[in-house]
Amino acid sequence: MQSARATVGWIGFALLFGLSLRALIRDESLTMEVWTYLLLMPIALTLAFSTRIFSTLGNHEESEIVDEETEDVDSENRTEAPDPEDAGFDIPVM
Repeated sequence: MQSARATVGWIGFALLFGLSLRALIRDESLTMEVWTYLLLMPIALTLAFSTRIFSTLGNHEESEIVDEETEDVDSENRTEAPDPEDAGFDIPVM
């Protein structure tokens, strides 16, 4: 399935590139049609390149490692922030 997706992406990219080139030659200027084809090209490239991304994501298992000891140590060592007025900072008044 992934190779079919990549094939469709590359064919779509080549088709959009050819259509934009043909419209550019036919109209002899950059028209809205040419820009539309050019702006649709990243969608086709996303299909072509997304197979590698999805295959590498599927191989890695997400595992959450929770260290309970560090959570307890962090909660014991917390201190309250000092009052900004005591430290000499002004509090802005709107």
